[in-house]
Amino acid sequence: MVPWLLFSIINVTLAKNNSTYIFEQTSASFYVFLVALQAIGVCFGAIIAGFVADLFGRRIALAITLSLYGTSAALGGIFANPQVFSVMYFINGMSWGILFVMYIFVVWGDLANKDNCSKMYSLGVLTYFLSLGLGAFIPQIFLPFGTSSLLICLIIFLSILPIFLSPELVRSDFIERIRLKRHINALSKNKNQG
Repeated sequence: MVPWLLFSIINVTLAKNNSTYIFEQTSASFYVFLVALQAIGVCFGAIIAGFVADLFGRRIALAITLSLYGTSAALGGIFANPQVFSVMYFINGMSWGILFVMYIFVVWGDLANKDNCSKMYSLGVLTYFLSLGLGAFIPQIFLPFGTSSLLICLIIFLSILPIFLSPELVRSDFIERIRLKRHINALSKNKNQG
């Protein structure tokens, strides 16, 4: 919940600041190209999100996605030029697509059971849309683009820590392997003692 909340808050504050800066620094046609590139990234990310989560597990997929987002924000802040903006917008879009699928469908579905299914899904969706609603009331932050980008990077990388501490995001086969290994170690220890 913490990484999703931080990501949603960044979206309506610091990322909005960066988007305004890029809009003011580029031509209208190039900005439309950037938004289209971001939309393509969202579609690509949403399509591959489930495969990435199943292949690497939820924890690794979320950490990689947030790392990509943070790295693209840092690159945009350090090298503020149109080519980097293009890469930044595509990676941001791809990250958004993966995170949206992961946090709206996958993570809450994994945490839900028969009794709390609607509550878990509502929690994930409510967090995002509540931050969007609050973002309309938060005044525009006017930080320098580099500072804003580096703050995004720092907060995103800090939000990765709760992901690695969450046992719910570990693949079930991985947990089963650890249990089996512990059981085998305990059996061999008992055998050596006897």
